[in-house]
Amino acid sequence: MWGLSRNKVCIGVAVDVHETSLCLDEGLGKTSRKRTWDAFGGHIERRPEYMLDKEKSHAVLAKRLNLESKAYDAKKCCTLPDRDNP
Repeated sequence: MWGLSRNKVCIGVAVDVHETSLCLDEGLGKTSRKRTWDAFGGHIERRPEYMLDKEKSHAVLAKRLNLESKAYDAKKCCTLPDRDNP
């Protein structure tokens, strides 16, 4: 079975331009726009651009914070060396 089980904890991860990581518990199972906003809405600085993967719930951050996002495909990035992985 693919995806997050409703019995597994969803951990959201963000990394800033200084390579500081933030890991937040988004609850059990697949995340949602509400859970993504609740977890990260108060932690994202308004910048001209930010990167995210193509998880649909992340769109709420771009919309509410008026950000221009640059999305990447996490499935393709998993095969890249760390230095090339966004």
